[in-house]
Amino acid sequence: MADPLEARASAPGDADFTVGRILIGEAVELGHAWCQWLADAHGIRILFLKGPALAEYSLRSPRPSTDIDVLVDPKKWDEFVAVATNAGWVEREYTAATQLLSTHSRNFVRENWPCDLDLHRHYPGFLAPPENVFETLWSRRSEIELGKVWCQVPDRNAAILILALHSLRGVSAQPRHALELRELIDQARLSSAEVADLGLLSRLVGCVSTLGRVLNDLGVSVPAPEWERDSPELTQWRGLVASGASGTYRWLHALRAAPRANRLGVVREALWPSDRDLILDHPSLSGGVVEMRRARMARLKRGLKALPRAIMAIVVSELPHQWRFTSIRMRIVRHSAEVVDPGRSSAARQDPLPDRARS
Repeated sequence: MADPLEARASAPGDADFTVGRILIGEAVELGHAWCQWLADAHGIRILFLKGPALAEYSLRSPRPSTDIDVLVDPKKWDEFVAVATNAGWVEREYTAATQLLSTHSRNFVRENWPCDLDLHRHYPGFLAPPENVFETLWSRRSEIELGKVWCQVPDRNAAILILALHSLRGVSAQPRHALELRELIDQARLSSAEVADLGLLSRLVGCVSTLGRVLNDLGVSVPAPEWERDSPELTQWRGLVASGASGTYRWLHALRAAPRANRLGVVREALWPSDRDLILDHPSLSGGVVEMRRARMARLKRGLKALPRAIMAIVVSELPHQWRFTSIRMRIVRHSAEVVDPGRSSAARQDPLPDRARS
């Protein structure tokens, strides 16, 4: 099979075609087809996350995607990155913060192509080992046709879990994620057999604790396995959600996780990033001395404003389960319960203890 991107660029009667004119929707669909072609050509298993499949499953209103999310077989991730790079995709420049704080995926761009390629090693919120998660999702995969190529995607129940995790992670930072989560719960419309299957799947991939009451709102009621409740990644997830996925929380987590010898460097990057990193985060900056100083001061103010909530998120996420009924825990949780459990009914919202305190 020919490379779909090359085939599109050299299509008959399209001699004056330039990739720069391609519409974002076309780029996303054709990009899915190309990735599938590339993976098949090299014997690498991939699954496309979110994107067009969500509308196909009636889980989200149709809308243009801005990137191509690909979950790659963890054992083959490095190989797929290599073949994509050889085919013309270039990894985006990253700030020191991104390299330190985001390890689950990497973004790639192609000259004159209007959407990114986001290659995932694993998906945040699934607490089972990445290899186990991928094998579980792969064993129940489905297909959709994009760019005249049959592309591998998670099945509908797996797509529900992935979208729920994605929305919950950013629900307080971006209002659209709260609306997206509400739409998902309303649109899922699961049969009793599908509810049972969703419960089984959530235990296999390890997201009973991370999704909490979102699963309850979908009609799923299953106990979280002990290994999931004891997972360090669960503590990190709860803190991330309670903080609104703020950069301040991520820096605090990175500082605590860093070896003692590296902590001063983490603090320096957090408080006073390099000119290069600041411009990467804010491309409109010209690099002038006064302008850069103002940008740094504004960044510091935002960080200090978010600091109390970030500290509270760490405290809430790490308090022992047996303290869940103390007045201190109830006062702390009351501040962040809406962030962690955005899908609760009005009656449930009167209870200050989020689901994570009951696991």
